[in-house]
Amino acid sequence: MAAKKPKNRAKDIKKSLIEQLKNKHADIEAFAIQVDSYVAFYLLENEAREFLKEHPYDKEISRQAIAYNKQQLSILKQLGLSAETVMKLKEEDGAGGLM
Repeated sequence: MAAKKPKNRAKDIKKSLIEQLKNKHADIEAFAIQVDSYVAFYLLENEAREFLKEHPYDKEISRQAIAYNKQQLSILKQLGLSAETVMKLKEEDGAGGLM
């Protein structure tokens, strides 16, 4: 099975994050904007990683990729989303396991 392209994966990620917010009854516009920012940073990080495959010693792009990742983690924290949170929500819904 071939890996999904970043843009297709980004759609899946956005859908998942919105679903998680809905499950927390926190699906408001302000948080939806944060999800859009998360997806934008995800795409930027992927572009940086692709660039680094061909230019592995580019320190500035490496720093940018790290910064994008930190922003993604910060957004997840602000939204109160984590693997632990997702698992709790799944258990509460009786689904268990991963999405």
